[in-house]
Amino acid sequence: MSARALAALLALSVLACAFPARAAAPDPQTLNMDQAMALTLNANEQLQAARLAVVVAEFDYKSSIGPILPNLSANLSHTRNSVTAAHIVTNNENSSLGFTATVPLFAGGANLAAVRRKRIELRKAKVQYKLVESDTIAALRDAYAQLLFAQEAIRLSDEVVRRREENVQLLKQKYEAGRESKAALLEVEAALAVSKWEREKDQNALRLAQRRLNRVLVWPLNSEVRVEPLPPLPKPGSDPDWQKELAGHPTLVSDAYDLDIARETIAGAKAGFFPTSDLTGSWNKVGSTKWGLQDRNWQWTLGVRFPLFNGGRTLNDWRSAKTALSKLEVQKNDARDALYIAAEDSFLSWKESAAFMDVADTTLKASESRAWLVKSQYATGQTTYFEWRNVEEQLVSVQKQMLAARRDLILAHARFEKAMGRGAP
Repeated sequence: MSARALAALLALSVLACAFPARAAAPDPQTLNMDQAMALTLNANEQLQAARLAVVVAEFDYKSSIGPILPNLSANLSHTRNSVTAAHIVTNNENSSLGFTATVPLFAGGANLAAVRRKRIELRKAKVQYKLVESDTIAALRDAYAQLLFAQEAIRLSDEVVRRREENVQLLKQKYEAGRESKAALLEVEAALAVSKWEREKDQNALRLAQRRLNRVLVWPLNSEVRVEPLPPLPKPGSDPDWQKELAGHPTLVSDAYDLDIARETIAGAKAGFFPTSDLTGSWNKVGSTKWGLQDRNWQWTLGVRFPLFNGGRTLNDWRSAKTALSKLEVQKNDARDALYIAAEDSFLSWKESAAFMDVADTTLKASESRAWLVKSQYATGQTTYFEWRNVEEQLVSVQKQMLAARRDLILAHARFEKAMGRGAP
């Protein structure tokens, strides 16, 4: 190698050390919970519909203010007609330009009740958005946990297949050496076949779990998405004060708004028994030639209208509104109690799942240690095939139990968060 080539190679080596290669970017289809939550909040169709419902409620509230404000309009007209009498044609032109203003003075409280009702409906729409967000985030956590479980189940299936392939080789050696029966060899081969079948089943479950998460994320269903492990979940503490913790639950707040809306509906219906009054004023300039506005006039009118008879509609509307309020008041306590029970049930399930994790972890460590010991003993002829086989089967069962316990803990925590009405942190 020439000196120049050697110098160039040395320079490249120095540059490579000074500027190490950039690490490969993570797979864009691999998500952690924070990323999945941000995507869901941005793209989920149910959340978008709830946001639009808030916008609609805002416009309805602004529109309800209109009837209590003055109304001003401009009037412009030009009329031309022709009259023929005794073979004489007479053309007439009339023009008018004016303004009309109407000021509502009293409507029995109906307009103010409508404004208050629309304002409450706007607040309820915002609370309903929180409920939809809570349900959507709960669905995300459920789909995320199921996919995470499916991924770990695949890894466990691969490990079980590898371990049982080793077991088959061990039994073949023992069988060929005349130290084990043909039945034992056939049994471990059957166990290997079952493990491969279970791995294929786990792969199908993984595909379905990906579809469910993609549906929540509003991604194409066939997208190959994977998720990262979750950070440690918080530990459940002592029993909460449910009345205090659930006081601001979106469901209870929404129910309270329903009662307020019903009361304002009663006020609006009751207004039909009272007279209404408004003040109308107009100013006009008129003329008999085209846009020749020589004359002007103005007037104002104070109108008062007394309801006398409308077929009983006002009375029935008022009775219907009062009955609807009574119905909501009857249902209120039952809905609150059901919410308290659901929250406490989810909390107790979360505590049980968290406590079982310690049991599952201890059991797994014991099973792994025993499996390693018994396999070593079986390889050296210190224990029987049946004891070794039972220990191997127990290890697989305990490993699956541990995966299910992790999944159940995540799901139990997600259900508790939903029962408390919580959405994105």
